[in-house]
This record gives sequence, structure tokens and C-alpha cells, in this order.
Amino acid sequence: MKTKFKVLIVGGTGFIGYHFAKLCLKKNLKVVSISRSKPILKRKLQKVKYLYFDISKKKYFKKKIETIQRYKLYRKLWRRS
Repeated sequence: MKTKFKVLIVGGTGFIGYHFAKLCLKKNLKVVSISRSKPILKRKLQKVKYLYFDISKKKYFKKKIETIQRYKLYRKLWRRS
């Protein structure tokens, strides 16, 4: 089955984000996680793309936009802010 949708999870390395990512993967969604820290090894999911940075620091956030652009998620992020 082909993946149709992408999901961006802010805080995907935490308890709730980890379980939400697992649920999304079961539903065949592509998952991208943004968080400040790397996941512990037992919570790292193979099919999740992890991005590590603090979204509260706009100057650093702008540097990471190139990475986000590859997933075409930046438009949704900037429209909501």
C-alpha cells in the first residue's frame, strides 16, 4: 500500500509522540518528528525521520528550514505562526 499522507509530530521523542508515531506508521503514514533531543534507543523507530532542533529559537529554526523543505512541511508551519 502506498503512503498517501505525511505527519509532522512536534515532540516525537517523548512518551506520547512515540506512541502516536507508532500508530501513524501502522496506518501507513510517513512520519517526521521534530524534537530537541534524540530518542533513546528502545524508542527509536526505523521509518521515522528525526529532526533535532528547538523550534522556539527562530534564528536556529530558519537554518533548519532547508531540511523541512525536503518534506514540504514548511508552508504549513509558517502559515500557522
